[in-house]
This record gives sequence, C-alpha cells and structure tokens, in this order.
Amino acid sequence: MTPKMSFEYPLTAREQARLDAVTDKIASDLAAEGLSVDRADLLKLPSVRLFILSEGAGLPNNYLDEVKRSAPSVAEQMHKRELARQLENTESDLHKTLAQMNSYQRMAYGRELEAIQKAQKAAEGAGKPAMSIEDEATVINLIRRTADPATKINIARAAGLI
Repeated sequence: MTPKMSFEYPLTAREQARLDAVTDKIASDLAAEGLSVDRADLLKLPSVRLFILSEGAGLPNNYLDEVKRSAPSVAEQMHKRELARQLENTESDLHKTLAQMNSYQRMAYGRELEAIQKAQKAAEGAGKPAMSIEDEATVINLIRRTADPATKINIARAAGLI
C-alpha cells in the first residue's frame, strides 16, 4: 500500500516508483531486525525525501540509524526493547531506580507498563480474524466441562474470549 504523500504537489510516476522502492527497502531492512515502521513516518525523514526527489542521491550509509532515531513508530519499539532488556538485567539502572521507589511508586510504574503492553497486544490482535461461531461454541463447551475456575479463565484467555 502506498502511503499518502506530504509533498505540496503530486508526485510523478518516476518519483512514486522511487517512493515505493525506498519504503519497501527500509521496511524490509527493519523487518530483518524485528521492527516495523509506519510508512507515513518515513516521508518526514530528510534522507528519504531527498532520495525520492533526486535521481542522483542515494540513501546515506546510516539511514537505518536516522529511521530508528526519527521515526516515532520505530523509536517507540526501540524504547520498549531497551526497557525489556533493562528489566531482564538485575544490575541495570532501571532496577536501581525501582529499588529507590516506595511500593506505591513501583505499583504505579508497573501499571503503566501493563497498560503499554495491553495496548500493544490490542494493536497486534486487531488484525487477527474473529473466531468462527463453531470454534467459539467448542471453546465454551470446553470451559463448561472444566471444573477448576483458574483453568476456565486460562482457556478463555487463550481463545481470545476475554
């Protein structure tokens, strides 16, 4: 899908082809690193705009660094990765900061992280197809036959019902 242009004029066919090529290249390079990018964010980057408008200009060697630093969607993913890395490392500055917080501050911080994770999961789940009626009925029957309440909840969560 071609992103909407933020140029003041319509692009020529040649410029549109260059736009498609550069956005596909950057998206695939980022996908190789496990990142995704909103293609509209790419149009705001100077190196991408220069590539589109100038036949002789290529992408600079550090174009991925520019994308990671300047594209909001990628910068947020990089921040989340860094946060997860710091949470895994018990000697990180984040753990030192958490140790200095009182219990209320730690709980508030944890709730903020949980809200971010829920929003991310909701965004990922939005593209999934809905469960068919037959599959949903099968899961509900399985839940009815299960005695343990915790297992019922786990089954419903795994099926995406709650």
